[in-house]
Amino acid sequence: MSEQDFHQYGAPSRTGHHHPALIQSVSNDKEEIYQTVFDHSNDAIFVIDPVEDRIVDANPKASAMLGYSRAELLSLPVSAIHPNEMAVLQAFAQSVFDNGRGWTDELTCRTKLGNILPAEMSASSIQIASQNSLGQIVEGHLIIAMVRDITERRQAEAAERELALVEERNRLAREIHDSLAQSLTAIIWLLNASELTVKAGGDAALESLNKVRDLAKESLQEARRSVWDLRSGPLKGLSLVEALEQETAKTTGLNLGTAFNVTGKERVMPGGVESAVLRICQEGLANVLKHANASRVTVTVAYGKTGIELTVSDNGIGFDTEIPLQWDKDKGGFGLISMRERAQLLGGGLTVKSSLGNGTNVVAAIPVPPETGTTPEVNNAQG
Repeated sequence: MSEQDFHQYGAPSRTGHHHPALIQSVSNDKEEIYQTVFDHSNDAIFVIDPVEDRIVDANPKASAMLGYSRAELLSLPVSAIHPNEMAVLQAFAQSVFDNGRGWTDELTCRTKLGNILPAEMSASSIQIASQNSLGQIVEGHLIIAMVRDITERRQAEAAERELALVEERNRLAREIHDSLAQSLTAIIWLLNASELTVKAGGDAALESLNKVRDLAKESLQEARRSVWDLRSGPLKGLSLVEALEQETAKTTGLNLGTAFNVTGKERVMPGGVESAVLRICQEGLANVLKHANASRVTVTVAYGKTGIELTVSDNGIGFDTEIPLQWDKDKGGFGLISMRERAQLLGGGLTVKSSLGNGTNVVAAIPVPPETGTTPEVNNAQG
């Protein structure tokens, strides 16, 4: 190919310019590729202007998911799809604008028929230039969001939780049958057998009553073991520290570093306490992944003489604590109420400290009497 031909097809000339026809061709090809991806995506794609409450564009999958035609969608405000969640959506949108991207599974979508679909949303901020009424070029920001219906996933999760409850009930039923019921039967038998001895009085009567008392004590310890052994579910045979460290390590990713610390003397806690601490940790780490856009999260468990304290802190974008609290109150979205209730059911509490741009610090404190934390029966319950 000659140099003349080379320039004719749009390669850079010595002056560094491209042939206009080729530039236009390449631009058209890119637009066609983007449009093809947009139209044939397996996920619903929306382009929205959350500030103006406007749906700018939507692909065929979006129409199919919500039951609207494209024209109908473009005529609707964003608030028609999220009628009770605009405060949360706007908070999420602001996070996307600030960080360029974001992810959440806390929003739902309302279909044309009025059904509510739980949804997973991955969003990015895009910058556009447009002409205003004065003919001036102004820059604006939109959000392009890929939305996936996760109804089946939520149903599977609910079924899994229900199965776990059934398994726990069955385990407790076996515990009652194998230990408590047999012990109570033995106590009744001893009381019947001791009736004549007690009437006769003397040392034999006292010895018989002592046997009944000792067996009753053993039965009480069996009942405590059955309750404390709840740790066998969520902890899966691990110690609390091992389970918390494992959950923290799971959170580590390409853009998120983790740290795990233990202070105080580690000891076995009642299973209900350990289960609650683990669940609160899991929820706290999930919130970091969903909402914080953090580069680092630290989990600290502190053993004290009268209780245990769990702290989950991140260096993310932070938030106005009133927004998720209100959202939680209405829809259970951020999980803070669930975390707080877990702690309060055991006589503890949950505190959340956060502000925009300054990360978040979640602390759960649960009291545990010293003698409860060192009871030998708790150790026996692990086997």
